[in-house]
Amino acid sequence: MKNKQDQVQKSGKVNKKLNWTLFFIAFGLLIVNIGSLFYLYNISLVPDFIKDPVIVNDGFINYRSSNRYIRLYYPCDTYYFDDNILDDIMDDAKNLPLKGTERYLIRGEYNIKKNHDIIKLTYGLKDYEGFQKVYTYYFNARTQSRLDSSIFTDDALRYIANSFRNICKDDASLLDYPYTSEFMELSEYDSGIYNDVSYDDGVFTFDVKTPVVKQFSIDAKEIADDVLINIDVDQERVIGKTIIDDVEYDVDIPYHYVNYDRKFIALTFDDGPSIYTPMIIETLKKYQSRATFFTLGTNVERYPNIILDIINSGSQIGSHSYSHEHLTKIKGEQLDYELNMVHDKVFYDISNYIYEPHIFRVPYGEYDTKLQDYINYPIVLWNVDTLDWETRDVEQIKNTIREQVYSGAIILCHDIYEPTALAIVELIPELIDEGYQLVTIDEYMAIRNISMENGEIYP
Repeated sequence: MKNKQDQVQKSGKVNKKLNWTLFFIAFGLLIVNIGSLFYLYNISLVPDFIKDPVIVNDGFINYRSSNRYIRLYYPCDTYYFDDNILDDIMDDAKNLPLKGTERYLIRGEYNIKKNHDIIKLTYGLKDYEGFQKVYTYYFNARTQSRLDSSIFTDDALRYIANSFRNICKDDASLLDYPYTSEFMELSEYDSGIYNDVSYDDGVFTFDVKTPVVKQFSIDAKEIADDVLINIDVDQERVIGKTIIDDVEYDVDIPYHYVNYDRKFIALTFDDGPSIYTPMIIETLKKYQSRATFFTLGTNVERYPNIILDIINSGSQIGSHSYSHEHLTKIKGEQLDYELNMVHDKVFYDISNYIYEPHIFRVPYGEYDTKLQDYINYPIVLWNVDTLDWETRDVEQIKNTIREQVYSGAIILCHDIYEPTALAIVELIPELIDEGYQLVTIDEYMAIRNISMENGEIYP
């Protein structure tokens, strides 16, 4: 009896052990099944291409919803690829059109290339069919800041703006708009439209987003001398340099697009340069216009830096003698000095053999056949006189030009008077909107197909 009870007790213990064993086995199988389901769920959710990248220091963020799963990788060891960029990409990923009824799977991946001082980061949103959206970002490698127009000097931006304006003017489909003051103001070098810039394979591309042109490109070689970052391109442009009063200046004359089929006038300024001349130069540059400055030698010596500014703006330098003498009443060495000093000073000393003045305006408009035979320059006069030396009044100067201007006019002004400078600054955009191109004397003669000869009178 006792043995039987012992057998029953042993059998009960075995059964209990068996039950617990079966329980643990069943529980384990349940866990495995749950894990398998979870794994299968994720396998169906995340395709093969969504795996941790090999690149070290990658970060990623996930987004799940009822109809899409998004994983965006990003370079977490750089601070230039900031949260704002990632947020914008995530917003785009959330708004990509859904494909089919299953959960839409999207991966964000990137590629980084460094070209000297410029970082190019290409980012793509990818699904089963490939990349659906691609972004390109450019950064300054030294500062790791977004690439924008701050990499250029003001002179480089002026060159870029001038190139853009010429491109637009050369496009006949744009009609008159590139010649308007509105376009000139919109496309000015400091207007901000050149901020969205990218660089690839030696070419800068600008997303200007103007009403007429959205994008344009320029070879980096063209602006290599003025780029602050090292883009390692051949510097093909030859820049003349000279030292004046321990200050180094560059001579770099920008190309000016002139349409021979449009109206044109030549603004000319005598007796300068002066403290008012830079005001005129800046306005001319703003509206991509040119003028001719018939300078006195006394003021050339006084303001050599302004002479360089005139040349760099693309305007023209002519001679108006050394000291405004009556040239028909002097002779010999004195006459030679009056005739040649401006040429020699500008060519040899100021521009270092780069820029050579080759036209002359006689003081007071006085000349005779003897002077014509002696002088070694074409003589340029005028056909519209503002009389600004007499009136010294802004409104009268403007009204005189308005009343007398016509296509082919050579307008006489004096840049030594403040009212003249103020009048011209106000009048230039008005003249442009009336359809006039403001050109130099050389451009004026080219439009009219005139070849100037020494001693001859023009126009």
